[in-house]
Amino acid sequence: DYCVFIRSSNTLQWVIDGAERMTLTVDGLKLSTLGARVSKFSTDGTMVGNSATAVPVESAVKAYVDASNTSNVIIQGGYDAATNTPDLDSSPIAGILKGHMYSVTVGGSFFAATVEIGDQLVANQDSPTLESHWIITNKNVDAPSVKILYESNGNTNAFTDAEKASLATMEDNADVTDLANVGSSIWGAPAKTTPIDADTFPLNDTAAANV
Repeated sequence: DYCVFIRSSNTLQWVIDGAERMTLTVDGLKLSTLGARVSKFSTDGTMVGNSATAVPVESAVKAYVDASNTSNVIIQGGYDAATNTPDLDSSPIAGILKGHMYSVTVGGSFFAATVEIGDQLVANQDSPTLESHWIITNKNVDAPSVKILYESNGNTNAFTDAEKASLATMEDNADVTDLANVGSSIWGAPAKTTPIDADTFPLNDTAAANV
C-alpha cells in the first residue's frame, strides 16, 4: 500500500492492495477509477447549477429540502375541532408552514366553519391566523348532505320533501278555473241524511253544466 505523486500528470495517487483507490488532481478528488471526480463541496442551497462534480454540504441540502416542501402537503397529524387541539385558530401554535395538513378526528368548529371527522385542513401560507389562510376539504360530501345544503338556500327552485308530498295528493292536470271540473265535484258531493246547522248545499242552474 502506498501513496505516490505522479509529476507528469500532477496527480496524487493512493494504491491499496495493488489497486488504485483514490486520486487527487487540480480537477478534484476521485475515488477508485469509477464515477465522477469531485471538484468542490457546494453550499448552494438552490442547486440550480446542477453540477456533476460538486457535493452539497449539510446546510445546502437542508435549505433545498425546506424550499421544496413549501408547495407540498406535509401531514402533521390529527385535529380535535371540539377542543381546538392542537390550537390552530384562537392562538395558533408556532411553526405552522404552508402545506402543513391536519385531519379532523373530532368534529366541531374551525374558525367560523363547521368541520367533521375526515375533513382535511391545509395551511395555505406560513403562520396562518385566519380561516381564509387555510384550505378546507370535506370528506363526507354525499347525496343527503348535498340535498340538505341545497334546500337550505333561498331561491333554489327546489321542492322539499314536504312540498313534494303535498303535490302528490293533487289530481293530475288539475285546473281550478275549469267550470265543468269544479261543478262536477260540487254536484257529486255525497248527500247527508240529516242536515244540521251551518250545512250548505249547492244550487245548480242546469244539471248539464253542473253550475
